[in-house]
Amino acid sequence: MLTLKSAACGFVSDVDMRDKLTTFILKNPPDLSRRRTKPWLMRSKIKEAQDEERQDQAAQDDDDAVQWQTDTSLEAAKKRIQEQQYVECCYC
Repeated sequence: MLTLKSAACGFVSDVDMRDKLTTFILKNPPDLSRRRTKPWLMRSKIKEAQDEERQDQAAQDDDDAVQWQTDTSLEAAKKRIQEQQYVECCYC
């Protein structure tokens, strides 16, 4: 008997045995020795993951180099308040 298993949620269901594909699979079972992962495929996936990690690290390094500063003095705070009031008045 054949079953289907969802890769997303793991739900297992039975397959209709009257289906032509089911009878073909039963008469010609898949070769399980071919299911092993190919070494060249694994190397390429590892290389892709390493490249992505390097790109992420480079992006984080660029972000770390920037230093943001805000003037917190009383005069700067008053100036920001006045600018906000001016913007609100202009849209009236």
